[in-house]
Amino acid sequence: MSDQSSHEADFYSTHSAADLSTPTAGPPPHRRRDKKQLSARASRLVSRPAPRTQTAQKPSLSVLEDKVKSLEQMMISTLDTIRHERPDLDASSPLSNSGISLRPHLAEAGTMRRGNQGTEYFGGIHWVAIMDGISELKGHFENLNEIQSPETYGQEVPDESRQRPLLLYSGTRPPPKERLISELPERNIVDRMVFYYFSEMSMMPLIALHPPTFLQEYEQFWANPRDVSIHWIGLLYSILSISTIFSRKSEAPTSDTMSDSGYTAQYSEYAHQMIHCLKAGDYVRGGPYILETLINYTVLELMMTCPSPDVHSGIYATTGLMTQIAFRMGYHRDPCHFPEISCFEGEMRRRIWATVHICDTSMSVLSGSPRVIAEGSWDTKPPRNLHDSDLDPSCTTLPESRLDSELTPVSCPLARYKLSLTVGWLIDANVFQGLLLPSEKRRAEARLAETWNTIPDKFKFESLSNCLSESPAGVGQRIGLTSLYNKMYIMLHISHLLKSPRSADDGDPPAEEDAEYELHSRRKCIQAALQNVEFLIIMDTESRPGGTLTVLKNKTSILAVHEALVATAVLSTFLYHFGTWPATTGETDGIDMAHIEATLRNCKDTWVRWSEWSPDARRAVDLLDLVFQKLDGSMETVPMSEFSLALDGMGLNLGWDTVYL
Repeated sequence: MSDQSSHEADFYSTHSAADLSTPTAGPPPHRRRDKKQLSARASRLVSRPAPRTQTAQKPSLSVLEDKVKSLEQMMISTLDTIRHERPDLDASSPLSNSGISLRPHLAEAGTMRRGNQGTEYFGGIHWVAIMDGISELKGHFENLNEIQSPETYGQEVPDESRQRPLLLYSGTRPPPKERLISELPERNIVDRMVFYYFSEMSMMPLIALHPPTFLQEYEQFWANPRDVSIHWIGLLYSILSISTIFSRKSEAPTSDTMSDSGYTAQYSEYAHQMIHCLKAGDYVRGGPYILETLINYTVLELMMTCPSPDVHSGIYATTGLMTQIAFRMGYHRDPCHFPEISCFEGEMRRRIWATVHICDTSMSVLSGSPRVIAEGSWDTKPPRNLHDSDLDPSCTTLPESRLDSELTPVSCPLARYKLSLTVGWLIDANVFQGLLLPSEKRRAEARLAETWNTIPDKFKFESLSNCLSESPAGVGQRIGLTSLYNKMYIMLHISHLLKSPRSADDGDPPAEEDAEYELHSRRKCIQAALQNVEFLIIMDTESRPGGTLTVLKNKTSILAVHEALVATAVLSTFLYHFGTWPATTGETDGIDMAHIEATLRNCKDTWVRWSEWSPDARRAVDLLDLVFQKLDGSMETVPMSEFSLALDGMGLNLGWDTVYL
């Protein structure tokens, strides 16, 4: 018994988060004889063994269930000991709400497994992570994993008998891998589209691929098409889909160019083939190239709805799914915890995690819904500012990050990621904590300003005259980042927008400090909204034929359009309430109402042009019409219900209460 207890104590000391004493409870009676426990790290990367021969006997599920029940009893005993000896580890204190760094005894890296489906992560409290250290169960788990996982990438579709969410798996059965390959265009066409993808994606603040490595895989594919995985074929189809959309938005119609219907049919074919590859590869289980393909899919959805600002709720859902897959594959844990992950693969995982974080935060802002990535639930480091030539799959050490002033393919995504971290923090504060107190808003504003100061000036936009030497893509990046920064100020200060100074009849006036902060908040909100509307006018004007940004025509994403819609709604609401008041400092806080009105009238021209294809743009036009009718005196008062309906119909998720209206 003492010998047995020593083995159990050895197990607890290896796998628990703290130093534990040996539990008094003995092992279950049906437990196998004790074996010498091998040394096991809490964080490891395990390769799946080679497939067994057909004659190998597969384990009985009932036997495995007994093993897990036995393990469950051990876990219960362990948890009882933890609660008794370490009350500070109470599970009722969620890490995601703490806002602090992971403590060493809670930061065990967990278990990372690598198999045919790529990497799969299990946290330290997951039964798989604990079972990974028990040699007699480890082999059984790997056998079970073989039974339940597709053995090859080329498997057409998972077992249809398994229950699946209809939202994710409904539709036609994916065709065989050979047919998916045969549906690809000729190589000279694919070559042009791959080139176009890498040249056009440079303007996006997302990075998922290492071009030199992809091009090596691309050559290998054409040499032996049937040797690549179904996941990689899906990635290639996602590239073709994006290239088709970009080319349609860039080319002026001529007799040699494809019609809109032709582009739509071609895009639809490529997109459906991409979905077929994802489904055939059982993408919800993760795997190589799955996240890269889903990132491209997200870009595709955003560009397909542009310039229409209509928001598809499915983008939020699919982005959440992509984020959950990233968690399942362990991208939220920094690769330094897993020495078996190479330097190159680890750095690419950091880039992909940063991109997933950007997408998750952006979709949360767009939909007004909570984000998936909670504060404190991850520890992945930011990617380094490196050129593509600095990285190689065979490298044994990572080069030092280049200076922020040096422009690399990672510079813009890295700047966007820095801002995304603060944006996520602000989202959590607004969604889960409600309206912030003035003191909390000051701290939040200081944090936002601090983050903005860390972003290089080359990604900040003031005027076109300050970036005449920039490429159109560079100007678009500047406007995009600055617009997001302005929208964060709107989120912070929008609750003070419609608060007018209280008169003596309203009771006690607000404290001088609060009144001063309300004035500050109102001005900040108006200034940020004015800038974003002016950015919209610049983008619309300069992207027309003959403008400096013509190549960006119709390439503004739905996110940038949403920022302009939010700004238009903010200024319209403020002008509706205070636009006809006497222009005194005490009543309008010294804000230039004439400038707001002139900006909105110019902005209306843009929304009128866009209303030809966008219902949301038409609603923006209707909202502006109501405001201008009141200002022009053609209507003594716009019915409050009608104004509120027009504003609410825009679906902007501004977070203000209709009582303000």
